[in-house]
Amino acid sequence: MTRKVLLIGGAPASVVHLAAIDIVAPLVHPGYHSYTSRMVSELFAVGAPTRGLLLRPMALYNLLVFAHAAGVGASARGQRARVLTAAALVGYGVCSTAGLLIAPMELRDAGISPQTLLHIWTTAAQGVFMALVLVFGAFVHGTWFRLYSLSTLAVCLVFGTFASVEAARGSMRWIGLTERVNIYVWMLWLAVLALSLLARVPIVTRSGHVRPRHRIATIE
Repeated sequence: MTRKVLLIGGAPASVVHLAAIDIVAPLVHPGYHSYTSRMVSELFAVGAPTRGLLLRPMALYNLLVFAHAAGVGASARGQRARVLTAAALVGYGVCSTAGLLIAPMELRDAGISPQTLLHIWTTAAQGVFMALVLVFGAFVHGTWFRLYSLSTLAVCLVFGTFASVEAARGSMRWIGLTERVNIYVWMLWLAVLALSLLARVPIVTRSGHVRPRHRIATIE
């Protein structure tokens, strides 16, 4: 039962994150929020009117990510793909927590300050762990999930590049939209991973025997 509770963490984590940044924030601070021109990181920036509002839900999101990582690891049963996915999820969660509490960016008007530069490096490390989660996670199930995971990775790389180029040029017209494409496809993947793993938790019979529900692909 504990393993099932931990495994499901990825689904509510996605809901909490998306609801916080794109439902709660615009309702409370509509003048500061923008789906197209405001980066999500700016919602947590030092001095942002939305920072205090979003700290608790984002801290909950990170806790749910760690719980999900624990569930993936606990369900590994020696399967290397799950072990590596769980480890990468922990790395992602650490970077996400650091970016929220230790290395938030400063407001856009401050330019590339040392604090904002620290945030950029933290976000880059988080992106690396996100990519690792998708690569290792691609081998958790069979061909369909592998293709889905690699497609998600491709979308993240393409739109991450778009966002980086726009930021380098100093144009912020569409940076919020390109960044949100990344976030939404990542959150959807997390939820799908959680639900698919939950559906494959082995069945324990009345006699105490463990019977797997489906064959699971592994990295050899």
